[in-house]
Amino acid sequence: MLKKLFRVIGLLFLCCIVLLIAIFVFMNSSYKKLDAHTMEHVPKVTSIPFEYAPSGHIVIQVGIDDTQNTYPFILDSGAANYLFENYLGQQSPKTTGRTLSMDTNGAFSFPKIYEAPYIGIGDITLRNVGFKYTEQPFQCYDHIYGLIGANIMRHFVWQIDYQNQLIHISKERRHLPVTPDKESAIGIAKNKWGHQIYTSFAVGDKKGQFTIDLGSNSVLTIPLKKIDSSTVANGRELLGIGSSGLSSNDKESKKYVVTIDTLKLGKEKRPFTNVETYASNSSSFTAIGNGFLKHFLITLDYPEKQLYLQDKNDQPFVHRTQSVGFQFDDGLSVRSVFKHSNAYALGIRPEMDLISINGVVVKNETEFCELRRQLKHLNTITIRIQGKPEAVTITNN
Repeated sequence: MLKKLFRVIGLLFLCCIVLLIAIFVFMNSSYKKLDAHTMEHVPKVTSIPFEYAPSGHIVIQVGIDDTQNTYPFILDSGAANYLFENYLGQQSPKTTGRTLSMDTNGAFSFPKIYEAPYIGIGDITLRNVGFKYTEQPFQCYDHIYGLIGANIMRHFVWQIDYQNQLIHISKERRHLPVTPDKESAIGIAKNKWGHQIYTSFAVGDKKGQFTIDLGSNSVLTIPLKKIDSSTVANGRELLGIGSSGLSSNDKESKKYVVTIDTLKLGKEKRPFTNVETYASNSSSFTAIGNGFLKHFLITLDYPEKQLYLQDKNDQPFVHRTQSVGFQFDDGLSVRSVFKHSNAYALGIRPEMDLISINGVVVKNETEFCELRRQLKHLNTITIRIQGKPEAVTITNN
């Protein structure tokens, strides 16, 4: 009996070893496919303009064929390369396999890998570039063709001038228009598999690592466990869905916007004071986003593993979140609301169905996206709630 038990245990152990080897071989193969590319033309430096999406993401124009036409892609150092539905509507790249993927909330997927025959970024020309595929991941991004991620970014030095909305790209830092001072350097490390970059941080006696994430519009994103309870108690609690990524959301989590007195970055422990951060207990994801980086002329030097931050303005590190968020899913409704805000005091709650916003009755997602762009610039908004006889005017900042 004992021998049979040992045989079963041994067989199970052997099966586990074989399974682990198979997973390793599969993941190694898929990562190689995602890293696939040929550099056809790379000048000393190329400069491209960028614009901001309504969400705050950086959007650049990218060539997808040998014509002079360009199409909008999101620039995201915190993710792999992705193709969206719009790209497949115009091009027919070959499929090279599938890969295992996990979003920031821990949800797994099994997306296809495509090989894009041509990618042009400014004067840079790449051939046979690996991309994951996902269905359109964000609301109001039906015009976006894909995402230029770490699989491409890791080969270059990227200097981002947020003030003038320009990006300079080179293979070597010395060719950039502005050579950053060594004193402004913060050391970074690179994930071996996904190529995301990160740096260490300290908040009081709590330490961790921030992903440097150009795909985030937040100042900082940090787990609640990394912040002391007194700081959380003085923060603003956000009810409803506060943020979402590729096929994910944080509807069920506790969410706050809090102010960190002193944040120290990198081994250099460069201090930053009074930094607002988005804190959630839904995942262990930590990130520095565009809300923080836009205060500087930044240089992401992947080859030398350095992030250079050169001061450009003295504006406060404020997490720009409106007091009420809206969404459209077969109808207009409230997505999120800050507790104890003007809107909360007036009875606004997440998932309330709405008739109109500022007199506009939204019939489809296209109309909602246009309205969403307009709302970003308004301090007061008038909404009509289903089942309520009177309109409500709220302060939305």
